[in-house]
Amino acid sequence: MKLYLSVDMEGITGLVDPTFIDSDKRHYTRGQEIMTAEANHVIE
Repeated sequence: MKLYLSVDMEGITGLVDPTFIDSDKRHYTRGQEIMTAEANHVIE
């Protein structure tokens, strides 16, 4: 079975304000880490 998984940063658990999803803001890198961890959790 093949699955296609698509993720985006809006709606990810733990992103509490827009500074986590705007690449020009200070928390963007942390937002990427949280998004990647959540996607990996789904895959496992």
